[in-house]
Amino acid sequence: MMSSQADTRFPIHLLSSTAGEPQISRSYEALAAELDASLAREAACLREKKELSERQVMLTREFEHRLVNGMQLVVSMLSLQSRTATTKE
Repeated sequence: MMSSQADTRFPIHLLSSTAGEPQISRSYEALAAELDASLAREAACLREKKELSERQVMLTREFEHRLVNGMQLVVSMLSLQSRTATTKE
């Protein structure tokens, strides 16, 4: 009879090595803890990415708003100047 995957919590030994260290075996629990930590870091990075994206959108809107205001000022100044001009040029 086959057991479900949840019932098969036996140590899975994988070999890993880093520079200068001997190969060591790691249990399932250690791998699960490392995976949880990686997933938490990924979630934090995704939150930060979303916040930065929202900030970029807000700053772009603010820039466009200021640009339009500046252009309206130029148009107003040219309009006032054209009213006092003596020639059609």
